[in-house]
This record gives sequence, C-alpha cells and structure tokens, in this order.
Amino acid sequence: MSARWPSRYPVWTLGALGVAALLFCAQVWVQYAREWSEAERAYLMDYLRSGIRGNVSAKAQRRYVLLNGVTAQGQARLVLGDEAERVKDADGKPGTG
Repeated sequence: MSARWPSRYPVWTLGALGVAALLFCAQVWVQYAREWSEAERAYLMDYLRSGIRGNVSAKAQRRYVLLNGVTAQGQARLVLGDEAERVKDADGKPGTG
C-alpha cells in the first residue's frame, strides 16, 4: 500500500511554524542575556504579572515593586538602566541592590 502524496496533514506548515517559534524564543533569550540591564531584568516578572492581573480582573489588586534610589541630595527617584546590580539577599536568593 503506498502513501498518498501530498499528505492531508499540514506537516511541513506545522514544522515551519514550530521552527519559527523556536527561533523567536532563542532570539528573545539572546537579547535578554546580552542587552538587558539589571533594572530591566528585575522589573520583568512584575511587569508580566501586572498584565496578567489586568486581563483576569479589572479589580485585581496586588503590591507592585519599584526599585527606588536616593540621590546624593536626598531626593528619591526610580532606578533605571544600569544603575542596579545583581546581588544576593540575606536568605541567599538573587536580588538587586
């Protein structure tokens, strides 16, 4: 019995979509590893969680963490770009300082 050609199943199309998805994920990971600052990495999970909460319920509330800094003059400001560095917390977990 011979196989029918072309197949009724979109094998090549699904394969191409899978390869494209893998390449996209690899590119995002490379950009994250090479180009993102520590402040951007620290904000990523809170940013994703806030988007999910906003889609689940308009009334969903939860604490949002911002990296705050103090200038030499004592003025409070947000930490941006390369102003943060990766350190370990008191319990040994990675954090920012």
